Amino acid sequence: MRKLALGLGVAIAVTLVLGAAANGFRSSVSRAPKGTGAAAALGPGPIVIQGAGLPVTVDALLVDTENGATAVVVTIQNTAAAMVDVPVSIEFLDASGAVVGTSAAQGTDPQLNHIPGLPKGASQYVNDGIAFTGTPTSARVKVGAGAAGVLRVLQVKDAKVDSSIYGPVVRGTLVNPGQQPAADVLVEAVVRSGGTIVAAGTARVEAVKAGGKATFDIPLVGDPKGGTPTAWAPGAP
Repeated sequence: MRKLALGLGVAIAVTLVLGAAANGFRSSVSRAPKGTGAAAALGPGPIVIQGAGLPVTVDALLVDTENGATAVVVTIQNTAAAMVDVPVSIEFLDASGAVVGTSAAQGTDPQLNHIPGLPKGASQYVNDGIAFTGTPTSARVKVGAGAAGVLRVLQVKDAKVDSSIYGPVVRGTLVNPGQQPAADVLVEAVVRSGGTIVAAGTARVEAVKAGGKATFDIPLVGDPKGGTPTAWAPGAP
C-alpha cells in the first residue's frame, strides 16, 4: 500500500470549479483545511469573476502527487433562486503562495469553467480536473452568479466504496424520475472518515432514460479505506 503523506495549508475561498476528471488511485495526499470567502461572475473563454458573489467554503484539498491527481471539495451558499450555467474558477497555491495550477490552464476541460446548475441553499461541489506544476497546499476558489433557471433533480442510490482496475471508486445507481431523458450527467462523491473528507471524485453518466436508471463508478483521489461515501448528482437544466 502506498504511504499517505498528510499536509496542511491555508485555504482561501473566493472561487470554485467543476470536476469531471479521471485519476482514481490510492494516493499520497496533502489536505488543505477549511477556508471561507466570496466572489462573482462572468465571461466566455477564461473565467474572470468580478464583484461580490456567492460565499464559498473550501472543505478539502486532496493532492495525489504520485499520480498527478487533485480533488477540491467546496460548499457554496446560494441565497437566491436556482441558477444555471454558474461560472467558476480555481487556483492552486503552493506553500510560498505561488500559483501552481489553474482552471484556465491549457488542456483543462472547458466544462470545468461552469456548474450546470446550482439550487438555492448550501451545495457541495467537487472538482477533480485541474493539473498542477508544483505541490498545492491551498486552493483559491471563486464562484459567480448564473442565470435564473429551473433544475431537474436526479437521484443517487446505493452508493458504496468499491475497487476497480483503476483503484478505489464510489459505485452507485443514478435514477431519473422525470419524464425527459438526461444526458452527460455529472455525479460527484466524497468519502468521510471521522467527519473528515479523505477522498473525493467525479464522473459523468452518458445518458439516463426518462424513468430509468444507470450505474456509475466515480474514481477517487485520496484513500477511502474505512470511510463512508456520499454521492449526488447536481441539479441541471
